Amino acid sequence: MHLVNNTWVNTLRHLIKDGQLAAPRSMACRELLGFQTIVDMNMPVMSIAARKLSYKFMAAEAAWILSGDNRVSTIKKNAPKIADYSDDGITFHGAYGPKVVDQISYVAKTLAKDRDSRQAVINIWRERPEDTLDVPCTVSLQFMIRNNRLHCFDTMRSSDIWLGWPYDVFNMSMISRYVLLYLKSIDMSAVEDDIELGKLYLTAGSLHLYEKNVKKAFEIITEPALQNKHTDSWILPSAEITDPDQFVDTLWSYAT
Repeated sequence: MHLVNNTWVNTLRHLIKDGQLAAPRSMACRELLGFQTIVDMNMPVMSIAARKLSYKFMAAEAAWILSGDNRVSTIKKNAPKIADYSDDGITFHGAYGPKVVDQISYVAKTLAKDRDSRQAVINIWRERPEDTLDVPCTVSLQFMIRNNRLHCFDTMRSSDIWLGWPYDVFNMSMISRYVLLYLKSIDMSAVEDDIELGKLYLTAGSLHLYEKNVKKAFEIITEPALQNKHTDSWILPSAEITDPDQFVDTLWSYAT
């Protein structure tokens, strides 16, 4: 089984077996606290057909983030209902894009200066957020290079294994690939040393499965045929792309 698919199925199995009951905002779920999933960022696209995903939205969201955009109108084309989570229907104040793009240069320059740095961090969380519909799930992203592999450490306050996790894995992998391309554009030694993408370590304060999705999740973890039936995961940009802007443009092209 594809590694990201395997990680997802095993995590579903763990949640259904060992998850504790909780009901934030009166929404019942099964929850694991402080749980970490690890994924190879070179293969970040989940393809289990029984969990139908919108690959066009997946590509659009990654491109939207890497464009530094926070407008509802830009992403609404691929997810009409997403506007319901904006306070004013115009802007997402908790959007990752502006903060990610604003800090990528710092991250790349930090790693170019010190290959072993532990300071290449993007902060996404807002201090003292006001009452809002739009609270970011990711708190921070840390990037480290070890053994010529760029790893990403995604710290999340909340991760929905059914709804959001497959998209988060793709988004963080694409952000990491952009960081790597940016690094190679400013530091020739990163090209000469053939630094490649490594692993995504996604650690969630609350990793959860809502009760409304438990029945379908149980069917998947107990039916090998459902686990082994895949869709064509066609949205991963070519490894031959070396220009950061071309990389984002390619993601946008997959969204149309």
